[in-house]
Amino acid sequence: MKKNYLLLSAVLLLFSCSNAILPDEESAVSDLLAQPKTWQKQLEYAQKNNDLKTKTSFQGISFQGYTYKGKIDREVDIPVIIEELLSDNSAIVQYTDLNFSNFEIIPIGMVRQSVKTLSSEDPFSYLKSQLQTSIMIGMELLELEWTYKGDTFYSTAIVSNEHGGLIYDNIGIYIIEKSSKLEQKDKEIELNVPFVKTKSESEGPVVRQFSQSDSGRNYYGQTVFSYSISCNSYFNAGVLYDRKLRSSHDSAFGWSCSADVRTISGQINISTYHEFAWAYAYGAACSVSIGWNGNGFKISGGGTGSTGTTVHRQ
Repeated sequence: MKKNYLLLSAVLLLFSCSNAILPDEESAVSDLLAQPKTWQKQLEYAQKNNDLKTKTSFQGISFQGYTYKGKIDREVDIPVIIEELLSDNSAIVQYTDLNFSNFEIIPIGMVRQSVKTLSSEDPFSYLKSQLQTSIMIGMELLELEWTYKGDTFYSTAIVSNEHGGLIYDNIGIYIIEKSSKLEQKDKEIELNVPFVKTKSESEGPVVRQFSQSDSGRNYYGQTVFSYSISCNSYFNAGVLYDRKLRSSHDSAFGWSCSADVRTISGQINISTYHEFAWAYAYGAACSVSIGWNGNGFKISGGGTGSTGTTVHRQ
């Protein structure tokens, strides 16, 4: 019983980071508990995705197997591994739409060439900095084999069961099956709180709710991004008397994710409305960020996402 309690506490701590876990995120915690924990189990999970029923949701890519390449024994080997991972000849997944639904596997050099006219900065600089701070002596190397659209591809995987199993590779970690649980709600329910009404109060207490969440799981069964946004606006007799805005976000190695929600206008015990702005963004092999200008959010850094404003009234 004590071991189960410690495991659950660790999971809650992992998901909270600098944000409190929302009630909507209970399913996300459950998903985390169900994920394979070792690289051996994660590759078994990938092998199961070769079945026709599941392969269609990953656009037909198949994991064929792996070759064990040994441990990283020397510090001087780490920069060499990183250079090989991000060399122009290495294959990497490149999505062709903002919904992360369709992809190609192309050389990294082709990606660099396609963005050269837009920016002088290496598009993989963020990923390189992640690799430099995450690869450690004692981690292990695998060579993974894939088939896609009649071609065979190989990716070098960095693994360590002490650090969550499969840490990074250029292919499987980026291939996601979205959860399809994306939901957006804007509804009203009655509060189960007693209020004494006067003759002038023709309306009782009401809470307006807005929530949005999504997550993506990769080919190895790991959740690579997740976010949750919620806003509850409480009214009584048409006047705003309380509000609760919360957001959380998390991302795996090689991915980034951000989410936020803030009030624009609406004064407690004065206003008859509550206006708020929300935003989310996530990306693969890039760093996404959300900036606030006082009236709304702006997304930068690549990836995909959305921003909006909503007004609650009784």
